[in-house]
Amino acid sequence: MPTNKDELTEAKGIGEKSAEQLRKGGITGLDQLAIARPEEVQSILEVSMAKAKEIISSAKDLALEKVIEIKTAQEVADDRKAKIKFIPTGSKEFDRILGGGIPTDMISTFTGAAATGKTQVCFSLMISCIKNLGRKVAYLETEPGTFVPERIVEMAKLKGITIDLSKDIYVIRASSINSPYQQFLAYEILAKKLASGVDIGLVCIDSFNSKFRQEFLGRERLTSRTQELARHIGMLETLTSRYNIAMVLTAQVGGIPDSGAQLGARMRFGMDKSPYGGEFFLHATGNLISMQMTRSQPPPGEWTATLVDSSYLPRASALFKISSKGIQDTNEV
Repeated sequence: MPTNKDELTEAKGIGEKSAEQLRKGGITGLDQLAIARPEEVQSILEVSMAKAKEIISSAKDLALEKVIEIKTAQEVADDRKAKIKFIPTGSKEFDRILGGGIPTDMISTFTGAAATGKTQVCFSLMISCIKNLGRKVAYLETEPGTFVPERIVEMAKLKGITIDLSKDIYVIRASSINSPYQQFLAYEILAKKLASGVDIGLVCIDSFNSKFRQEFLGRERLTSRTQELARHIGMLETLTSRYNIAMVLTAQVGGIPDSGAQLGARMRFGMDKSPYGGEFFLHATGNLISMQMTRSQPPPGEWTATLVDSSYLPRASALFKISSKGIQDTNEV
């Protein structure tokens, strides 16, 4: 649903010219303006810090009246039933533990060590979204060489699905994302595309936390990391809800030196590693899925997906395989 282009002008001090500047800067609605950083608004509009804070304060007041609403639980249930769609993974067992697949209007995170199938799950979901929901998809690549269009075409062709790379898939390459700050700019570019009316049903960020891992080194930068994570998650939550998107993040994991903490991680995540980003990041995801390769021989091997945490489903695990067709049940040919 595109944003009302006139609503920004309702904020104090925002005329048509300023509204257009904000939209070009990736702030397309009152709710985004209300949570924007003063430094960001100051830079976009070239105004004083005091003026930027005044504009944001005005947007917050308006957002309370226009954006925030109270409903009965039944109204919420009816809204969810009408709005939320599920994107199949390609494996019935995998879909079973997810309640039917990856839901729209929610952030879902796949975490695990390298070569545990996170990117392949993204590719399978992209094909399923195009086929089952009839909506376009977007892929934000933060690790060079991760997005391989030929692999997506191969998977789709073997499933009898036609993919038009020139129309169905939007991509931002890793060469454009060198830091968490540039990664945030990628969200703003995506927001502009959505605001223009492009119907994107699935966004995959692969991987979400790799640039944070490179940028925020040392315990003395934990506060800065958490603040930047909060800004990213806030933006993604806004896009997810406003446009009914299935927001899929892949997350790198980090080693844990303490043996006691390793045991805790093994019980929690099914591995002696933990997703990089801390508890704030873990709280921000609606579904957290841990991925592991459990058998490599005979080919194509076998993987385990564990639904570690969910806002609406119990903890559960599923076995699947990754073949030339993508994600499949282990008994499929």
